[in-house]
Amino acid sequence: MQLQTIIAEHTIATQAEDRLAVSERKNDFLTNHLCSNRFAIMLVVIISIARSISGFLLTVIIGEFFMIRFQSNGSKSQLLSSLGIHLNSINEFFYLFAALMIVNFFTGFLERFYLSCQGEKFVKTIREKLFFGQINQPESDFNDKPFGNYLLRYSNDLKAIQNYLMKGVLGAINQVVFVTIGLLLLFNISAVLGCVVISMLAVSFIMIKWLAKLQKKLITKSRDARSNMLAFVSRHFSRFGKLKISKSEERIVQRFNIKSFSLLTANLSNARAESFIKSLANIMHYITIALVLAMIHTGYIKIPAGEGLIAVLVLMLMRGAVKQLLNIPAVTNKGKISIARIMDIVNK
Repeated sequence: MQLQTIIAEHTIATQAEDRLAVSERKNDFLTNHLCSNRFAIMLVVIISIARSISGFLLTVIIGEFFMIRFQSNGSKSQLLSSLGIHLNSINEFFYLFAALMIVNFFTGFLERFYLSCQGEKFVKTIREKLFFGQINQPESDFNDKPFGNYLLRYSNDLKAIQNYLMKGVLGAINQVVFVTIGLLLLFNISAVLGCVVISMLAVSFIMIKWLAKLQKKLITKSRDARSNMLAFVSRHFSRFGKLKISKSEERIVQRFNIKSFSLLTANLSNARAESFIKSLANIMHYITIALVLAMIHTGYIKIPAGEGLIAVLVLMLMRGAVKQLLNIPAVTNKGKISIARIMDIVNK
């Protein structure tokens, strides 16, 4: 009995070590890329900060136009003053607005371009290591699967890995920067307001993270169904001559239709889960805005009307960044699954 217990404990410990080793290998590609391109990535972050600041300022100063035009002293002027911005004429407003538009345009262009560059470089490294691993496999191992399965690694998997870096890692950094600047503006308006928004963001992320974890099984099932169908097509196309001689086209088509239906079922299950997660990520931000408006109405958040309007404008501007942040768990799930599959080939 004791021997069985010892063996079971050893097996559990070995499995845990194997999972840890696999997890570490998964991160090798990403860690090496981030380390070797750290200066370029730092540049992307700096550009992202500039884009975020210019974007928020464009939203905030719009109200200043009306304050200057109609000679009104409002809370928007107070907010700008606290940020060190003082506009005394319409000309100054348009000069600043034009300058911010130019900054926002160029920083937005550079951010997207450099992100694409990093994604392409990351995929290039993995693509070359993947081909090296495949071409150096023993013939017996290579022939265990139809070559169509290996081709799938170069399309769907590499695209998922590219999105993993661009949207799941670097994109997360950029969106966190954007949301952080928005939160600082909200805290500048009201500490209670800032705490409410942070709390709602935390609740939203925990919910989405949990749902994305459940979706991971559906993603794997969909990928497996697609691989099986592609393997079936590859295998029978390679035997096209024999297929014609045996006149078994009808039987093969029926088997293909069964696999096609299995792929449809798996894809629809995954699409249902993904659609629900994305819709929830979208609506949670509107729920946050509704909660803020309700708390302003009931007096739990006490701010002047002008500052309340700015708060809503800032929250609306944050909507895209928050939605992308909440979609990150799903993106990283797909990327991790693809990296694991490629690592199985590279490390053979």
